[in-house]
Amino acid sequence: MNRTSPGPVLALLALGWAGTAAASARPAELKRAAREHFDAGDFEGAYARLNEALAATPYDPETLELKLRIEALGGSRVAPWVALADAERRVREPGLPDETLADRLAETGRRRLRVGDFPGAERDCRRALLLSPGHAEASYRLAEALRDTPEKALPFADQAALSATSAWRKSNAYRLAGDLRLDLGDLPGARRSLEESLKIDGGNFGAFRSMVRVLGAKPEEARVFALRAEKAAEAAPAWSRAASMRFAAHIWLEFKAFDEAEALLGRALDVDPDDVDALETLALIKNERPERRLKAVPRRRDGARAAEPPLLGSVEAAGRFAVETERMPSWLHADAYRLLARTWLGLGDRRKAHRYARLAEEAEIGAVRTARILLEIQPDGEDSARDLGEALQAAERARAEL
Repeated sequence: MNRTSPGPVLALLALGWAGTAAASARPAELKRAAREHFDAGDFEGAYARLNEALAATPYDPETLELKLRIEALGGSRVAPWVALADAERRVREPGLPDETLADRLAETGRRRLRVGDFPGAERDCRRALLLSPGHAEASYRLAEALRDTPEKALPFADQAALSATSAWRKSNAYRLAGDLRLDLGDLPGARRSLEESLKIDGGNFGAFRSMVRVLGAKPEEARVFALRAEKAAEAAPAWSRAASMRFAAHIWLEFKAFDEAEALLGRALDVDPDDVDALETLALIKNERPERRLKAVPRRRDGARAAEPPLLGSVEAAGRFAVETERMPSWLHADAYRLLARTWLGLGDRRKAHRYARLAEEAEIGAVRTARILLEIQPDGEDSARDLGEALQAAERARAEL
């Protein structure tokens, strides 16, 4: 297997890989103890054992890998690299059937896209398609890797739409094919692809936004799809309703329907009055139409908290939801991670709550709701109190722009 040069974290994981010297008994015992702590969920205990092991064997790959895993669980930015390293090791396992190897290559392609390795993603997906022609996931990820050359990407998006068995992948493949046809100037073809996407998933906001762009010269027809997006946002689950409304408002803004966008953002702010993104978008609307006054913007009352979504009911439900988060569009990640953080806090696991709160913080910097969760997890933490204060100040500054 020809591999591209690893990124800085992968290079760190690779240090000492070719070494042949056996580790001493002491580091081996510490690694085993660290693994036991890790499997039991005691990440602090595992981390302490790993640091002891690394003092004796600084470049041992297994020890470094587990240490990076624990750092990733704390919301570290190396998490995507750790996931990619795991996917690469799974590809190298001997004796894999072609179909299994194709699945794993498509997964490494997905992971490479996340860290920006587009040539590597293209290589892995093409290899997967040699092993399993028409492989839906490999075709979809290859189309994403070739996104900047739509004429090359389009056949693979079409293939993914034909081969996919799950509704969410088929709908998104048709949406991607529609976007590529739009890039190529084929408006009738783009519309057909996007209509297929929406037949399968009537709540695909990306397809709604692309359809409105296709219909840019036909505002009355575009309004029909913007209204459908608004209704889908209002019907979204409680935990994602505000973010969905905010996204639907941007669909209205595609053809400068300011009144409708403003009204929808106001409803999103009813749920979270401190949503900085919604406040800043309202300020942009004001700048576009200075002759008009914005409607009243909800203001945060001192001590008021945004309505929180209901908790997931169990450890099993939280685990299933965490897996589903991987499939969600990026604009829902912060809300999904906040829901997981609050769930684990309710289930009494502050370590996992902290992990997901940090991931939410990375997905949406400066969010008041994330800062509040972190303060609940660490009520005596000076950093948490400071972060909440800074987030509230950012919301007030955004509100002052109005």
